Amino acid sequence: MDILQQWTAKRNVCLDELHRLDGFIGNSEDFTCSRSNCLRDGVIRCTDCLPTEYYCDSCCVAMHALQPFHRVERWNGKFWTKTSLSRLGLVVHVGHGDGVCPSPVCVTRDVQVIDSNGIFVLKVRFCNCPLAGSGGAHFLQLLRIRWFPCTIKTPSSAVTFRCLDTVCRLNNQGKLTGYDYYQSLMQGMDSAEIDPPKKRYDEFMRMIRVWKHLMLLKRGGIGMLPGDVNSASRGSCAVECPACPRELPTFEPASGSTDPDDGDGDENNNDPPPPLVEWLDTEFVMLDANFRLKLKQRNLVDPPLGGGLAYFVEQTPYMSHVKSAGTQTEINVCDSGLHAIDHANTRGGSAYAASGVGACQCRHMLVKSLGVGDLQKGEKYSNMDFIFSSAIRDITAKRLVVSYDIACQWHKKLRGRLANMNPAYSPDIDSRVVDFVIPKFHIGAHGSSCQTRFSLNYRPHMGRTDGENIERGWAWLNPASLSTREMGPGARQDALDDQWSFWNWRIVVSLGNALGRRFEDAVYYAREQRLSHTQFTATFKNSQVARWNSMVQDWYADADAFDPFQEPENVVSVSQVRQELAKEEENELSLGVMPLHEVSLSQFLVNGLELEEAQRSLRVQIEAKKANKLTVQSVSLDEKEVALRRKITIWFAIQRIYMPCIDNVRPAARNETQQDEGATDTMSAVDMELYLPERLDPEQRSQVDMKVISKYRRLRLAQADDALSSMKRHLRKGSTLFLHKQQHTAGTGQTKTMLDADRYRAARAALIIICPNGKWKKRLRVLKEKHVRPPLREQGASEGRRKLTWIWLMRPALDDELEAGDDGEEDEEEVNLRVEWAKSLARAERWEEEVRLLKVEMSRTLLFLQYKSFWWLERARERTDVPPEVQSGILAYAHKQAALSHQIAEKFASHWLTLFAENKTKPPASWPSKYRVIRMTTTQIVRRRKRQQAFIHIQRGESTTEDGEMEVDT
Repeated sequence: MDILQQWTAKRNVCLDELHRLDGFIGNSEDFTCSRSNCLRDGVIRCTDCLPTEYYCDSCCVAMHALQPFHRVERWNGKFWTKTSLSRLGLVVHVGHGDGVCPSPVCVTRDVQVIDSNGIFVLKVRFCNCPLAGSGGAHFLQLLRIRWFPCTIKTPSSAVTFRCLDTVCRLNNQGKLTGYDYYQSLMQGMDSAEIDPPKKRYDEFMRMIRVWKHLMLLKRGGIGMLPGDVNSASRGSCAVECPACPRELPTFEPASGSTDPDDGDGDENNNDPPPPLVEWLDTEFVMLDANFRLKLKQRNLVDPPLGGGLAYFVEQTPYMSHVKSAGTQTEINVCDSGLHAIDHANTRGGSAYAASGVGACQCRHMLVKSLGVGDLQKGEKYSNMDFIFSSAIRDITAKRLVVSYDIACQWHKKLRGRLANMNPAYSPDIDSRVVDFVIPKFHIGAHGSSCQTRFSLNYRPHMGRTDGENIERGWAWLNPASLSTREMGPGARQDALDDQWSFWNWRIVVSLGNALGRRFEDAVYYAREQRLSHTQFTATFKNSQVARWNSMVQDWYADADAFDPFQEPENVVSVSQVRQELAKEEENELSLGVMPLHEVSLSQFLVNGLELEEAQRSLRVQIEAKKANKLTVQSVSLDEKEVALRRKITIWFAIQRIYMPCIDNVRPAARNETQQDEGATDTMSAVDMELYLPERLDPEQRSQVDMKVISKYRRLRLAQADDALSSMKRHLRKGSTLFLHKQQHTAGTGQTKTMLDADRYRAARAALIIICPNGKWKKRLRVLKEKHVRPPLREQGASEGRRKLTWIWLMRPALDDELEAGDDGEEDEEEVNLRVEWAKSLARAERWEEEVRLLKVEMSRTLLFLQYKSFWWLERARERTDVPPEVQSGILAYAHKQAALSHQIAEKFASHWLTLFAENKTKPPASWPSKYRVIRMTTTQIVRRRKRQQAFIHIQRGESTTEDGEMEVDT
């Protein structure tokens, strides 16, 4: 019996206990107060205190002098009714800790306080001591008891710090809106709305915004600056990525200072790292736009509280640049199905002040400081240029890799556009190597010209970066768009800044596990892929391998060189075969071979295939009409059917000439040709059997001229390739719409895809009969419904291991497939082997690069956290013009943050060193000496290893599946 069933068996017992709590427990005639030496009636109980006892009014008030947010009830002789501590006589004294001011304000003030436990109206008596000084302000007295006043002057409402922290956490983690949280508190106080608390929703939302802003400043160390908040540098409140490359200053410990780990001195407290291999000093950034994060146009004057301090770009120079760029018309010259360019000037409208946001993230999913900007109308270059330049303004890495779903188009003339920007916001990218790539998930929607040149799989020194992390960030943030689009522009910006701070921090604290999992995965696959590539290479001659390797290295050095990864473009289309057949017939005619009919044999066969396709299309329309899915007049379909019948009847007459045996197969054929064109037949045109060669039995087919069969086979093979190409094109466009609209194509798009699939199946079925042992069988496989899908990753599958159906892995037709030959053997072409060898090499190299890159990123993380520990201690000493108690708080907070950074680093290092030992590798030379010792207990190591191994096991899975599906590294 599971736990749930055990509880179910005890339902009656539990119900009895719940009812018991609703009554008066004990002697119903003895109402004496439970407090010793008190003889008054005890008819008050507190639902938050343990244990449940009954007290008189005065005793209950005395016990709750420091617990004003407990809920109390009064027994009225029949049931418990809600009351409050304030009604019982509780007065909250502020200004003297837990004491009472000797000279308080004469009159108590009713203050409505919103707490995570409810909404309470409390009588508050403020301190009025003449020595209170500036601390005597009423709003400061409330702040010092952790109540945040809603106004500065004579506050009559406040929100507790606990409540603000809770609602912000729920908003960030669960996207719970402030409205829903406030309503839940209201309902908890009076769900029947008989005597609800006075509404303070507007004040509550205002305090949430102010609280988020203050927490942003505090966590950024702004309160420790010698100047005020306005002296903070731009972007200084953003949570930085520890794993990205940066130049860290060396801190010399001040006199009397110690390390945050309680003074274990370490003379190498900030070791300068040794120089890296140049490509490892790479900054990976990702650009993308999100059109879910709109902002409605309400013409509100609402500046942000923290503009330019965190993630949003500085508004004034940003809008100045966008306006100076004027109206831009980006022309899409890429053969991609993506619509970012096509919609650059069409998204948005007068109803929205912002049609979305553009953003920049790092390889580890952290949003870059000053790396987000509102989009006014689509994904225009001027917007994305400024966001990009702002995000990389302080880059120190020698190499920059920029991932963008339209990088193939956007990168053109980028340097010129950046050069025309304000020099203060134009980064120096000429002094470093810059590579542009397309995210792995998006590149499938691009044409062949982009598939390799901008591929993270094939370009060197990319590791296993997939470029899709920014999409994961959008998926996490999108639920917040329902509330942020209704806000004022400043409130929305402050809210999104807070969301990204929370997101970045959660990523930072999870880097230990994240980098650890990726490292184990990389070590495993690096070995597997290198072994596989070595074995594959051994099957070729050394000279051949050397030539291929030279091609790969040349392409690595210059993307304009010959591309060894490019698949051969030699698919034979129906139109090409028609041209070839027409040329052959022209040659025959020149030799005196006369055709049997004015319609040539090849044209007759092509017409037959076209009639078959027309039948298929008309059948779909008729079925759709029957299912009420297509609005079309019956007359229109009738006209199409009559026209199709007429064409088929004419074709039947020609068929008797090129396929004389048809008279025996269809005895009525002669009569059919003599029917009046306007006559109707009981058989629908879509059901009229064409008796193409595959529809004949072997004996009947043997009577057909081999020239007919040969040409027909070539047309069917080309038709199969055409159908697959068309189907993949429609699927690729469908996947693009899925990316941008979160839904697949509808209506005609899906119908075209299904027609392509049916055309392919018909062509393959014909080839199975007329050429059962042809070489085409290894390439043109059975097409099932589950194979007809775009190149998307499986739900829940990790990026880089998505499953592609065979239609996306199929090699193009080789010319010898069109030749007559049924031996079933196919000679491997060197060009195809070269492509496979190059891809095998790339897989091994990318995994090996990932191993090296991850070790460097782990080292960077520890160095940054170590630096951050000393940064906090140094920052705390910058401000000296504050009272001693404030200085004490600043130092305490700095030491707390420094210790936290050290503890996180120690935890990460212990985990990673354990992985290094298990995988028989050493930490890189840049690893800080302070963190070279494992400080985890055996129990912690075992527990973490179990979780890690379970994740790795699920992630790897199997490399092949049935039904022709393959798991391909992307």
